[in-house]
Amino acid sequence: MGRLHGARGRLAALLLDTAAAGAEAKLTGESLAELVWTGPESVVSHSRDTAVVVRELFAAATRSVLVSTFTIQDGRHIFAPLAARLDECPDLKTSFFVHAGRVWRDTREDSEILREFADDLARQWPGCRRPEVFYNPRTLSVDEEVRASWHAKCVIVDDEISFVTSANFTEWAQQRNVEAGVLVRSAHFTRQLRAQFDMLVQSRAVIHLPGF
Repeated sequence: MGRLHGARGRLAALLLDTAAAGAEAKLTGESLAELVWTGPESVVSHSRDTAVVVRELFAAATRSVLVSTFTIQDGRHIFAPLAARLDECPDLKTSFFVHAGRVWRDTREDSEILREFADDLARQWPGCRRPEVFYNPRTLSVDEEVRASWHAKCVIVDDEISFVTSANFTEWAQQRNVEAGVLVRSAHFTRQLRAQFDMLVQSRAVIHLPGF
């Protein structure tokens, strides 16, 4: 009986969330979701380009930016609009959630791996003010039964708009690979997504990267 009540409760919550999102869409008069794509386009495609969307989101931020990704390469170019915005706006808060992981057969101390990762990220950062950076300690576990990857890839801006994507923050993923994503203009959904990250910080499931 308990399981049945639990399932009914989850269904009720899902229906409420769906109704709230639908009501929000009607109030704003906008489509809540928009396709974002990297790679060859269909002749009937109405998608937007990944790199363009990322630049626009960074440049438009006024209060907060959250970035979550597995891999960062060519950060000086990709994050230039965000770094400029961060240097312009003293009140803008920026947080990154990254994969600072141990590769197979790497037996170095956690501190050495983290220092190498932080040094590389610092070299790639194009601005003066740095983002706050978090990582999941499980990515460094020497136990392969415990070790995990930080694979979530998304951007949250001002707690109002979200971009969820398969693309990493690399030149290949932003401009050359075939990648699919969705731009969601919904404060309701964005708050839900942001709450997931906030919970991980509060529970210390993710912790600060030294140097950031």
